[in-house]
Amino acid sequence: WQNILPFGSSGINAEYGGDVTVQLRERTWCIFSNCDSKETLTGRGIVGQEPVLRPSQCFQYSSLVSLRSNAGHMWGTYLFEREDRKFINVSIPPFLLISKNAQDDTAK
Repeated sequence: WQNILPFGSSGINAEYGGDVTVQLRERTWCIFSNCDSKETLTGRGIVGQEPVLRPSQCFQYSSLVSLRSNAGHMWGTYLFEREDRKFINVSIPPFLLISKNAQDDTAK
């Protein structure tokens, strides 16, 4: 993996730097709100899909995240299956989350 980065307010941009085709099978997200609330979400694929990625390919997606405060952060893992049926677990580093309400307040 070359980069897994947040984009926009609630999206992910992942750039695959491997040398074999992989398919995303599962994701786990840990969401921490600044009010000391932590939630862990695990499920198949992302936003109802299990994308196939070839070497040097990127994918982007966005989804909603429910925060219990105006800000927080999240981190997680993706589980990919390679062409040879072996699995790769990829860590996603923590990144900042800011609620739409907090963004609206700062714009005033």
